[in-house]
Amino acid sequence: DDLGKRWEILNTYTKQYPSCRHTHHAIDLAIEVFNSNVSFNTIKKVTIETYSIGYAEVGLIRRPKNLEEAMFSISYAVAIAFKYGFVTYENLEQCIEDNDVLKLSNEIVIKISAEMDKVYPEERGCNLIIETSFGDEIKLNTKLPKGEPETPLSKEEYKNKFKLINSQTI
Repeated sequence: DDLGKRWEILNTYTKQYPSCRHTHHAIDLAIEVFNSNVSFNTIKKVTIETYSIGYAEVGLIRRPKNLEEAMFSISYAVAIAFKYGFVTYENLEQCIEDNDVLKLSNEIVIKISAEMDKVYPEERGCNLIIETSFGDEIKLNTKLPKGEPETPLSKEEYKNKFKLINSQTI
């Protein structure tokens, strides 16, 4: 139908991170926090609210033992993003020995949101709530991760993805 007029490739997504897609919304928000100069050491409490399927896929592993488990841990990926401002294969694997990342990953609260379940799969987002040691509370929300057809990556984000991939020893 509509051969040569409708291009399905425009309806695909681009993964920015080497982890399960259900982690990407929270990583996006954690990187936003990192870029706002919130120091990793001042993060006191983190809560992630997401939909049931996302929780079941990526909300159960807190202390991954290998790269495969790391790719399916939302709390671990978010802790890495808070500390480094990016998530790559390299730091997913290397941080398995990082006690600071593992401690935060283990303490992150992950909750299922009934409201998000109602709008899934059209919306696959999360709420990220952070309390700092200064008493500040930061609340962020996204309905879709970056890279979806509705939230495409910019040219700069594609370039950064390419640079990160080429800087890795995979």
